[in-house]
Amino acid sequence: MNKREVIITTKAVYAISKDVIRRKVEDKVVLIPLFGGNNIDVELFTISKTGKVILDKLDGTKSLEKIIKELAMQFDTPLEEIERDVMQLIKELLARKLIVKWRWNKNVGR
Repeated sequence: MNKREVIITTKAVYAISKDVIRRKVEDKVVLIPLFGGNNIDVELFTISKTGKVILDKLDGTKSLEKIIKELAMQFDTPLEEIERDVMQLIKELLARKLIVKWRWNKNVGR
């Protein structure tokens, strides 16, 4: 059985899944899934200090495009390099179901 291809766009907004516990261990972050099942990878997932910077911005309010631009300015790094790193991490987190594509109602909170 083939794994389903994860399609990511920079216009999308993502957030850490409500089914994941996040813990800081030294200079890394460990994501602990609270779910199980036949098709879900339930191993702990450790994120480096660099990955933590990206993860901290996945709060369900900003598109990946905005996050990438912020990081490129913050670290004075070419946009393409930041985009490649962000997209790689997002793809891995989505495949493991540690983050979710955020959906919201534009009229909520007005």
